[in-house]
Amino acid sequence: EVIDSKGVSMWQGLITIAAAKAAAAGGNLNNVMNKVNETISQLRAVALLDTIKYIVKGGRLGMAAPAISKIESILHVKLMLALHDGELRPSGMVRSQKKGIDKIRDMIKSASHLEELAIGYTTTIEEARALSEYATSLLPNLVPHIYRLGPVLGVHAGPGALVTVFK
Repeated sequence: EVIDSKGVSMWQGLITIAAAKAAAAGGNLNNVMNKVNETISQLRAVALLDTIKYIVKGGRLGMAAPAISKIESILHVKLMLALHDGELRPSGMVRSQKKGIDKIRDMIKSASHLEELAIGYTTTIEEARALSEYATSLLPNLVPHIYRLGPVLGVHAGPGALVTVFK
């Protein structure tokens, strides 16, 4: 079957892990497909970009890019993006990397039902590890996946980017 995962990278990775677990538990194709579709509907992704320069150059913000670029340059803010139904959309702006990480920490904390967490980074593994440690301090049974964004995503995210995918 062909599936529109509505995401890339560890978004697809978490879907694959869910499918593998369903199959390993003895699920037939229908069970696995149900789990895949359920997982797709439950996944959330948030990205914190140090600058929008690279995502604008890559054409990934569409019509909103000029306005967001102007706001970023005037206010010196960092953009947060969320993935909604396969589309990247601005989800907020923060004044510093620390404030952006604090927002991500708040999201992790409020997701008390958190089953899976993947944290991607371009150049800041220390920040990814700190988020992972924070998540496991709240949910000791959680095993976050830390990964470096590949070149296809990294070129759009730029240096200093953090991406979290969670279910």
